[in-house]
Amino acid sequence: MAGTLYCIGVGPGDPELLTLKAARILAACPVIAAPRTGGGNCVALDIAAQAVPLDRKKIMRLDFPMTHDRAKVAESHRAAADALALVLDQGQDAALLTLGDVAIYATAGYVLQLLTKRGYAAVVVPGVPSFCSVAAQLQTSLTDRDQPLHILPAGAENLETLLQLPGTKVLMKAGRALPRVKAALQKAGLLDRTMAVQDCGMPTQKIWRSAADLPDEIGYFATLVVPGAAE
Repeated sequence: MAGTLYCIGVGPGDPELLTLKAARILAACPVIAAPRTGGGNCVALDIAAQAVPLDRKKIMRLDFPMTHDRAKVAESHRAAADALALVLDQGQDAALLTLGDVAIYATAGYVLQLLTKRGYAAVVVPGVPSFCSVAAQLQTSLTDRDQPLHILPAGAENLETLLQLPGTKVLMKAGRALPRVKAALQKAGLLDRTMAVQDCGMPTQKIWRSAADLPDEIGYFATLVVPGAAE
């Protein structure tokens, strides 16, 4: 029988936020797969390794290009699914790691869909979403009474319109989009009131209480919290 794919959210950065369920499954899985950045780092793997001994596991480092070329992105998803299928066909369980939660802007979600369509068994283990950890670091609430909460990609083309939505807006993965994001916030009169956290829960974490103080360049794992309109 084929093995089972476990898609595991490892949280935003602090290894102590890894859930008990995730730790139990990681300890049992013989194969651990994790996305690798262009610089060769496996951030999700590094987080998991601080919580669960992985030295005796087979480690698969999967490459997913940081590009807007949808064809290249789709091909990387297929390549990852093919590599994992070879392991599953051998009857071995495999854990595919992702930062934060599998359901929120996670590459693991695309690989999961490809493999479940092929008939492989899968289990999704939720993780602490980055924006929840960001709110904890900022000691702020993301919701107010009956106001909505919007989770948005910082690179959204219609960002200026989205910033007019009622309630709090969370802008994820600011990175290269930061100059345009700051310009949109300035135009909307929200720059001073917007807060930001880079590399939440990691040793490199930085916090800005005002987006006006943000540098022109910021790390990929940066999250901005934009409050709703002032009363």
